[in-house]
Amino acid sequence: MSNIRNGVFYDSEPEAHVHNGGFIHIEPKEESYITNEDRTAPIRSDTPDKIIANEDKATPADGVYDEASNSDRTLRNSHQGDGVVNLDKEGQSDGGEKEERSDGGEKGDRPDGGEKGDEGPPKPVGFWHKDLSNTRLKVFKLWTGITVMLMTFVVAVLSLYWAVLFHADANLNSLIVFVVDFDGQVAPYLGETPMIGPLITRTTEAQVRENRMPHLGYVTVPPSAYNYDPIQVREAIYGQQAWAAIVINANATTLLRQAVEQGNATYDPLGACQIIYVQARDQTTYYDFVLPQINTLQTEVTSMFGQMWARQVLANTSIPRTNLQRVPQALSPAIGFSMFNLRPFQPPTATPTVTVGLIYLIIIAFFSFTFYM
Repeated sequence: MSNIRNGVFYDSEPEAHVHNGGFIHIEPKEESYITNEDRTAPIRSDTPDKIIANEDKATPADGVYDEASNSDRTLRNSHQGDGVVNLDKEGQSDGGEKEERSDGGEKGDRPDGGEKGDEGPPKPVGFWHKDLSNTRLKVFKLWTGITVMLMTFVVAVLSLYWAVLFHADANLNSLIVFVVDFDGQVAPYLGETPMIGPLITRTTEAQVRENRMPHLGYVTVPPSAYNYDPIQVREAIYGQQAWAAIVINANATTLLRQAVEQGNATYDPLGACQIIYVQARDQTTYYDFVLPQINTLQTEVTSMFGQMWARQVLANTSIPRTNLQRVPQALSPAIGFSMFNLRPFQPPTATPTVTVGLIYLIIIAFFSFTFYM
């Protein structure tokens, strides 16, 4: 039986209560009490409390049923003076009936339809599994869209890269090269009849006029345009007014004749003409177009002049043969071209920074894999 002394409830014997048609049985407890000062203090007991409920799951009128965790059930006080009673972990009554879940299922059943205790990661399946049909459809649509986008980009945009070289040979004449003839036009060589300068200018003008083969845009410029100063021609090339310049020195013909007539062994054929260019402007254009065409012009000019000059020298009986033996370079090749690169392309490690055409293609090909992720 239970009794109350000084406002304290003592439960020393089992006692049964009937409330709203539900039968509640409270086990005997040791040192169980509810004080007026602490209305919400739990009933301490070494054995779990049990509630036997009918089919309607009756609960005390003054209590609220709350599922605090998967293993513990508590009956919390909603009015003063009522205690908190722990529910059985198994959630079963003495009669063996299972406690119903709030969602309509039985306690212990998994909401996903699995058995109680059936836990663990889902089993992996292949890409062609029948349940992944919608996923495969989405993947194929995304793959097709991205592939079409990349194909369109390559054809519409990157094709411009290859189109630059489509008419390269026909457009060589857009690479302007100045031809400046100072031969015999600057004092003290004004009285000398020039031979080298006029031959070179006739050759370049013939290439432009006849247009027989791909050629550079040779433009004959009078020395007066540069105040008869070869240094000003270099300044013009350095300022990118033209891709290159062919300069025939003022003493080109005079020094050649003196070398043959006087036997000047110090004569240098490369002192007759000079080619001026700036490689750093675009090293690819110079290596692929400008310099090969200029080398072809040099070969043609030296061949033509060598034949003409050899006939004149051998026909002149006043020239001692010993002089020709002393100065053979004055007979062949007779003239040459000195190369002056005003601004070389340096250092070589800078090459990748200006030749990025293929690098763009490599980058796009490399990262295209991630476009499909």
